[in-house]
Amino acid sequence: MEITIVVLAKSKIPQGYNIIGINLATNQLVRLVSEEDTPLNFEDIFYPNDIPTEKFDVVQIEVTENQDLWYQPENLVVDTEYYFLYVRQATWNDIMYALHTPDFILNNVACKLSKNDIQNWNGNKSIELILASEVNLKMDNIKLSCNIKYNEHWYNNLSLTDDKLIKYYVDVLLERKNITLENVLVVVGLEGGEDGSFYKVVDNIIHIPTTKISY
Repeated sequence: MEITIVVLAKSKIPQGYNIIGINLATNQLVRLVSEEDTPLNFEDIFYPNDIPTEKFDVVQIEVTENQDLWYQPENLVVDTEYYFLYVRQATWNDIMYALHTPDFILNNVACKLSKNDIQNWNGNKSIELILASEVNLKMDNIKLSCNIKYNEHWYNNLSLTDDKLIKYYVDVLLERKNITLENVLVVVGLEGGEDGSFYKVVDNIIHIPTTKISY
């Protein structure tokens, strides 16, 4: 089956690449995986001209099934026999139509969910695109820390998953104590931890025309 997505987040992880997108036919968030719930390999995300897929590309892909795991219901299995096909660059409308407006980011105000939290959550998700009223970034010793204010609640000390995004903000913070972003889009996902919990992580931060930046 062929679908068209906006690549909303792309991060390198030890097993491959975590790619989150928006299915333009449904405006729903999806996570692209290969067989057996594994991330895509680097060679899986290329166009025929040997250029890799990047964030905010609109891409046609072939998928074989919706994996619909209890902890990742958005997973789509990519048919890696086919190249990704570049269509165009995303527009703001492409992205904003997928915006979520939940009461809490991923079910509650905590920074992690237990297995029971997820299994007892009616309509559970493992990815959300939200409009944060404030995002604060600072260096905590040698680690970049991200605090998000959404719907009057703070979600503190979240990790970023995108190496390029981390490098960008770390470079900015070399000469500043912190960065505050107001009115900014954030892609938040769940990442399994060694303790069996699922931690909320920041997969992308997207500046929009009304985003305000202060230092």
